[in-house]
Amino acid sequence: MDTQPTKRKKHIPWWVYLIMAIIFYVSSKYIIPALATSETSQAQLTEAGNLAAPIIAIVFLLLAANGLFKDVPHPPSQEEPPSTDGDKNEGDI
Repeated sequence: MDTQPTKRKKHIPWWVYLIMAIIFYVSSKYIIPALATSETSQAQLTEAGNLAAPIIAIVFLLLAANGLFKDVPHPPSQEEPPSTDGDKNEGDI
């Protein structure tokens, strides 16, 4: 008997993307400019962080929303398949 375990797709949980968005935003907006050695580079890094941090954080937040949507169980469809009997109803003779 040849039984192989079913392979599950690896997917990153939504909360990992949320944490990544927070870490990237805080580090690019506050931490990286604070580590600059000169005032000129600090001003440039602050300006770059102010521009890039929200954009990259939004990308991670969109990935988090997508991951959260995939984790939510969806109810089965309640639609009945179309009848192949033409225009006849069940009560018609």
